[in-house]
Amino acid sequence: MTTTCAPDTRTHFSHNSTLSPSHPIAASEAPPEKVRPRILCVDDDPDLLQCIAMRLSDYDVEVDRAYFGMQGFWEAVTAHPDLILMDLMMPNGDGRFVLNSLRNNAATASTPVIILTGMRDPQLKHQFFNLGANQFLRKPIASDDLLHEISRFVNLQPKHPQSNTELPPPKCLRFRKNRQ
Repeated sequence: MTTTCAPDTRTHFSHNSTLSPSHPIAASEAPPEKVRPRILCVDDDPDLLQCIAMRLSDYDVEVDRAYFGMQGFWEAVTAHPDLILMDLMMPNGDGRFVLNSLRNNAATASTPVIILTGMRDPQLKHQFFNLGANQFLRKPIASDDLLHEISRFVNLQPKHPQSNTELPPPKCLRFRKNRQ
């Protein structure tokens, strides 16, 4: 009997016998290791990606980064993230192209995508929801608001209990790219 423990294919185990004190568990019968949620951040602003990764470092998640559109698509197809945070204006594949590619690929069609953009066109939100985005957020965004939206799609478990000696988390992701 094969039991799938997660919606993706990263965690499987087989259980072919009954467990008893006289029957040791073979490696192939051991319970699966805990699978950490994987979040892929796609943005051409390395400062913003660093800030998001630092904010998520308090939680038991893996954060992958991609710096342009096609790299983000490739990472999504090969790494199978549980959630994708993505900018719209990027080199080598803008957000519209990447979202269409994600939704038309069997491996990524159901992966939740949060659009995180500094663009202010009021029609964009409606357009990207129609293309299959799960959420549309505008930069700058308070980090607590971003964490709330992320937690709607993946389980954010703190790595360590809160201690009084820690510095407070940054309150807002306010990185702007100087564009010429």
